[in-house]
Amino acid sequence: MAGPPDVEIEITTMLHENRRPIDELLQSTGTVLDCLPSAIVIVDRETNILAWNAVSTRFYGWSAEEAIGRSLYELVTPPELRDTARPIVEGALAGEPWHGHVKVMLRGGEIVRTFSFLGPLTDVDGAIVGAVCAADDHSQLHALTEQASALTDRLVLALSAGHLGAW
Repeated sequence: MAGPPDVEIEITTMLHENRRPIDELLQSTGTVLDCLPSAIVIVDRETNILAWNAVSTRFYGWSAEEAIGRSLYELVTPPELRDTARPIVEGALAGEPWHGHVKVMLRGGEIVRTFSFLGPLTDVDGAIVGAVCAADDHSQLHALTEQASALTDRLVLALSAGHLGAW
């Protein structure tokens, strides 16, 4: 049941005024991207970088000014892995999202393992205009997993050598 017209106008005005800061934030994609905890990179159909968030700067070592306009392959894909990366990126640009572990190259040339997502970016009509990449550094997790595996192998060898077995 509707209230008096002046109450409805007041509520509508309040809702509209409360939404204004969100609308202003959404107009600046960079502000939204910088709120995310992952390294976010947006590329066009030619894989040229269009957007680069603050986490990308801290993780990869390149500023947004240095990264935007450059090729994703040139900047973060290790040269020896570019042939492996191309089908993944081309798949995303064809509408096939992908996620998994991938090695990336940091500014200093160091290669690190990430868990990444790559998906198509569409315009308002649904046409694919680029791709969105999100990466999280998993190099420490990978190192710990390898260390745990090595320790397990040593424990099995020690138990076997001592004929102790596992209870």
